[in-house]
Amino acid sequence: MSTNETVTNDKYEEAVKTGYAQPLQELLTQGLADEHRHKAWLEMMFEKL
Repeated sequence: MSTNETVTNDKYEEAVKTGYAQPLQELLTQGLADEHRHKAWLEMMFEKL
């Protein structure tokens, strides 16, 4: 799961850096923020184990 989150975050970061036209750029930026939250939550859960 951790690897999947890392890969997903990396891909979103690459896409955001590409600089697509709006509204796609905004959608990707929002998706990246959401993926950052997912990864942070997952890391917090792993620490509790």
